[in-house]
Amino acid sequence: MIREYESDTSSSVINGLVGKGVLEEYFIRKDRIAYDGNDSSDIKKLSDAQSEALNKIKTSFETKPLLFRM
Repeated sequence: MIREYESDTSSSVINGLVGKGVLEEYFIRKDRIAYDGNDSSDIKKLSDAQSEALNKIKTSFETKPLLFRM
């Protein structure tokens, strides 16, 4: 939607123009992570914190029994 400070008018004026069909309201969804598909590496490198967390998870699966409740 047009921001009030960008159009130098109030939201009620903008909403009125939308209601009359002069302007069209739409929403654009934007992901937090932008990916253009041009990454050349097949495997991503984990950060130190991510590697540590992954190792803790793997160790937990190896040392503690899994209990599944249905």
